[in-house]
Amino acid sequence: MKENSNLKRDVTFIDSKISSIQRWFPYLEGFAEDFVTNSINHLNIKPKYIYEPFSGSGTVPIYALKEKIRCHYDEVNPFMVSLTETKRSVLSLNKKDKERLIINLKEILVEYKAKIEMSQPCNDLDETYKNTFSPSIYFHESTYQDVLKSKTFLNKYKGLEFELLNIAMCEALLPSSLLKRAGDIRFRRTPNEIKQITNFIDRTKKNLNNIIEDIESIFEFETDFESIDFSYNSKHFKNDLEGKIDFTFTSPPYLNGTNYIRNTKLELWFTGRLKSKKDLIFFRQEVVTAGINDVTTIKKEMIIPFIEESLNDKSLWYDRRIPKMVRDYFFDMKIVFENIYKYTVKGGYFCIDIGDSIYGGIHIPTDKIFIEILKELKFSIEEVIILRERKSKDGSPLEQILIVCKK
Repeated sequence: MKENSNLKRDVTFIDSKISSIQRWFPYLEGFAEDFVTNSINHLNIKPKYIYEPFSGSGTVPIYALKEKIRCHYDEVNPFMVSLTETKRSVLSLNKKDKERLIINLKEILVEYKAKIEMSQPCNDLDETYKNTFSPSIYFHESTYQDVLKSKTFLNKYKGLEFELLNIAMCEALLPSSLLKRAGDIRFRRTPNEIKQITNFIDRTKKNLNNIIEDIESIFEFETDFESIDFSYNSKHFKNDLEGKIDFTFTSPPYLNGTNYIRNTKLELWFTGRLKSKKDLIFFRQEVVTAGINDVTTIKKEMIIPFIEESLNDKSLWYDRRIPKMVRDYFFDMKIVFENIYKYTVKGGYFCIDIGDSIYGGIHIPTDKIFIEILKELKFSIEEVIILRERKSKDGSPLEQILIVCKK
C-alpha cells in the first residue's frame, strides 16, 4: 500500500464547493473533478467509455461531458439525477441560449425579491409534508411559510429557468431548517447551532445569483457532445453496457450508518419525489445497504472474509441490526462489482474510492473485503493507494483508500 500526494489533494469535494457549477449543491459525500483527471493521468490512459455506478451530484458525467468522453452513470436518488441533468443541459447550451437564460434568471431574481411575500403558500407541498414527515417539525413556522410561498413562485416557470431556481431553493432548505448535516441529517441542539440557521429567501437569492455568475463564467464553453446516458440503479444489469466500458470510477456509499436518501429528504420532498412515508421505504429498498435504516427483512446470504466470526457473535454488537447491515452491504456491492466486471473490456480499469469503518470497537476493513471480492471476480489488483487518514467517532484511526483494479 502506498500514498500518492497528487491524488490525495483532490479526493474530497472541498474544491468543488467553490468551483463553477459544482457549488450549486455542495455534496459532502462527493469528490473534486480534479480527482478524476489526476487518477486518469496517474494511470496514463485515455478512456473512451466511462461508467460511474454511484454518481451522486454528477462529478464524473460532467467531467466526461467536458472532455467529450462517452459516459453512462447510475444514481438512485432522483434529486441528484435532476441536478446532474440540469448541469449537463446548461453546459450544452450555445452562447445565444446562455445569454437568453442569463437575462431570464436576472429578471426572475428581481421578481423573487419583489413578489415572494405576496405569493400564496403551496397547499400541495404542505399536504405532502404532513403525509411524509408529520409529526416532525423541521422549520420555524415563518420559514416554513416562506418555503411554501417559494414553491408557488417556482411553479410559474418551466425549462431551465424552473430547474435552476429549483436548485437554488433546494440548496437553501437545510441551512434554513432546524436540521443540520453531520454525517446523517439530525436536529440542531445547541444555541450556537440554532443561531446558524439562515434566512431561506436570502439564501435562495444568493444561490440564484451564484448560478447566474457561474453561467456567465462558462459563457465561452460550447459543446455538441451528447453521449451521456443514465439509469437509476447500479444493482440492475444493463445488457447494452456489456463488454463496452474501459474505465469505471466511483466512490460507493461508505459502510458508515449514513442513509444517503434521508440525507436529501427535504430536497426530495420539495421537488415532489417524497409524497408519503411509503416513498421513503421504496428508496430505502433501492439503495445499496449502507445505514441502519436501510436494513430490510430480505435475506441476503454471504460469507464475509476477515469478520465472519465477529458477525456471527451477536454479543459483540450494540445494535442487533449491524451484522445484517454489514452483510447486506457487501452482498449488494458484490452484485454491483459483478455487473462492472461484465461491462468492462479486457484491459479496462476500475477505480474505487472507499474507506474502512468501526462499529462498537469492531473494525470493518471494507477495502480489504472489497479486494477479496474483486479478486474472486477475476479482477487484477493493480494498486492500493492511501488517499488520507480519517478518524471514527471514538477516535480510532481509519483510512480512505483508492483501489485500482484491471480486467
